[in-house]
Amino acid sequence: MKILKRKKPLLLFPEGTRTFDGSIGKLQKGVGAIAIRCETRIIPVCIEGAYRSWPRRRALPAPGRVAVFYGDPIEPDTDDAGEVIALLKRKMLGMQKDLRKYLYRG
Repeated sequence: MKILKRKKPLLLFPEGTRTFDGSIGKLQKGVGAIAIRCETRIIPVCIEGAYRSWPRRRALPAPGRVAVFYGDPIEPDTDDAGEVIALLKRKMLGMQKDLRKYLYRG
């Protein structure tokens, strides 16, 4: 929180872990609570393809296509971390859908 209060960027992974199948898992409310408390925006990021190149059960990555999509910033306008996380998840799911269309087309 000290980093965010100094208006410096901070990378957090709201799921807290990698998934086994590339789906977006449950997001932890702490990310929303931190954004609210520090009065900072969240920039949603979706990484697609990494689970195919480096699944959790594989020791080392294999070559593959991985894409990263940065969404529009979310300005928390509520004191409810659950609402912030729900909005973040909706954005991430939409971004993932778009990335999958791009990466895995024909």
